[in-house]
Amino acid sequence: MERLRFAIEHEIRGTITVAKGYAEFARKGKFGSLEPKVVQAFESIERVADKVTIIATNLNELIRFEYQSASIVKKSFNNLEFCKKALKNVSLEAKKRKISIESSLTDDLKLSADMKALELVLTNLLRNAIQFSPEGKQVILTLESTPKEHQIVVKDEGVGLSASDREKLWTRPEEIRPEYGRQGACIGLHVCHIIIAHHGGSIEATSDGIGKGSKFLVRLPLSK
Repeated sequence: MERLRFAIEHEIRGTITVAKGYAEFARKGKFGSLEPKVVQAFESIERVADKVTIIATNLNELIRFEYQSASIVKKSFNNLEFCKKALKNVSLEAKKRKISIESSLTDDLKLSADMKALELVLTNLLRNAIQFSPEGKQVILTLESTPKEHQIVVKDEGVGLSASDREKLWTRPEEIRPEYGRQGACIGLHVCHIIIAHHGGSIEATSDGIGKGSKFLVRLPLSK
């Protein structure tokens, strides 16, 4: 199973990376000047490539933690490392939907965690906020430390969450089919819950109701 999982992810990532690379080169005029509509078409290809990569990574992590009893490997790193990567992962989608992402980050915060897994968590939270926000809205990312823990907060101005959706958000995400927003199975949020639990932390979602946005709060224990 481990070899098969690795082989599948490797094949998907390799194929998508090549496709995205050629699209990016073409969009930037490396093969000659292009009309604006053609540039937008190549940008769409890049955006879809990013989505497929995230989906493949989520499925890989789901198998790794839920079916292979994997454990995380914590290392110390600067918070900006994974934040910048996550922001880059969703930048094209945010641009398409005209969503601005405001971040409040410092470069002096050290985390002890699985950096790739934490990057996936933040990517999923940002992508979710973008997906369920109307065009032109704002997403706010903050990361700070308290005397007891590290906190990552992603807040949006999107469709919000009903009380029933909040109850099954982590345990039965496939049942969430909001009529008030874009549909999505929220598999990425399920993966977030698994990863954060393996870090000994917690993740919660709050919302004032439909149409009033959502806030996702990740709590991670301080490095020992």
